[in-house]
Amino acid sequence: MTVADDAVTMNKEKMVEETPADIERKRQLNKEKTAKKRKLAAENPIYQEIKRRELAEGKKSRSCNRKEDDFRNVDDIHTAVYYFEDDLRKVKPYYFEYKSFAKGRWLNRPLLEVFASEFRDRNEEYYRYAIERGLLTINDKPVTADTLIKTSDVIGHKIHRHEPPCTDEPIKIVHEGDDLLVIDKPGGIPVHPAGRFRHNTVIHVLKKEHNILKLYPANRLDLPTSGLMLIAKTPERAKDIEREMVGGKIRKEYVCRVDGEFPEGNHL
Repeated sequence: MTVADDAVTMNKEKMVEETPADIERKRQLNKEKTAKKRKLAAENPIYQEIKRRELAEGKKSRSCNRKEDDFRNVDDIHTAVYYFEDDLRKVKPYYFEYKSFAKGRWLNRPLLEVFASEFRDRNEEYYRYAIERGLLTINDKPVTADTLIKTSDVIGHKIHRHEPPCTDEPIKIVHEGDDLLVIDKPGGIPVHPAGRFRHNTVIHVLKKEHNILKLYPANRLDLPTSGLMLIAKTPERAKDIEREMVGGKIRKEYVCRVDGEFPEGNHL
């Protein structure tokens, strides 16, 4: 048994139990908060003007300015091993290392204190164990529970990752050009890595199935939503699509199924 396997076993025994309802409630709350922030930003005329100016000037996004060895650019698609069972797409468990730059509120605080207070899906005893076994690191180096987090530190956490399943419906390619994919996204799968999902996402499935190194989704649909998506193959094409969206040249329509009948007249 490896160190990581040992940590997984201990974590299963010691971690704070959460019911499916608790997890779903948290996910929905975070989703609502994110949607509210995006809506407020999109409706802000100052934000809209800055966005138009950046696009007109061809300003690069932060992701385009990253160095080649930036940890956020690590390609781990080779660890994605899919299989199908009970009408679901599943991913075999794999080793993964979460990494993040130190946040402002973490600075000059002990590593153990930060993890025990901010990442409460596991308890303090587990984090002490993870630090002792080298599963928690700072700048890829082993630390102690009392190590203080400094500016620009990169925090790492090695785990054995188990992703939830998603729909086994295929992701159909409606159109493919040199720099653009148009897909028919099925409901029941998220678009990009977030939360508990990484490989079981539209972007990673397409990368794996079609051997594509980089993809840039121009629009996003929620996990339960199906429909057409524009996915650029180059950052330049993604920028062109974003410019067209900001300029109102791309229209989106949504169709939903309801239970019952809407009252007559216009209602919001």
